[in-house]
Amino acid sequence: MSATFTFFAENDKVEVRLLDFENRSGENEGDSIWLDSTITVKAGAFLGSFKAAFTTHDLVNLREQLKSALARLSGSVSFQNAEGGLSLTIEFDGHGGASISGVATPHSLRRATLHFHVDTDQFALFRTLHELEDALQDFPVKQTGISSGPRARK
Repeated sequence: MSATFTFFAENDKVEVRLLDFENRSGENEGDSIWLDSTITVKAGAFLGSFKAAFTTHDLVNLREQLKSALARLSGSVSFQNAEGGLSLTIEFDGHGGASISGVATPHSLRRATLHFHVDTDQFALFRTLHELEDALQDFPVKQTGISSGPRARK
């Protein structure tokens, strides 16, 4: 099972591929479900990928912020996944355009940090929102009836 959501720009993109459940069930209702993931950033001359982890709550948070900002076509979205591998700020210009500023930091190599900026538009962000909603169908916040045990997250 996998799902992908992508922030597209003219020749650039930030893609998150959710690969599989890392922790299939929490010990209590407040626990997040972790997902093994890969982040790919293509910004200007840079192209790179690295392993990361997202939680289902990360996806819900990003979806809700993006949905709200797209309804207004103004304001901003500020997001960082729980592991800290990807931080994004999306600023809407009020005229259908938006800019994405971000920081990609591989968990295994904290000294390797990429700061990037790409320009996009509302149509690309609506596509991203749709992909996020699909990802939450594949990786729902609540898991029921899964028999394999959890792998604890550090």
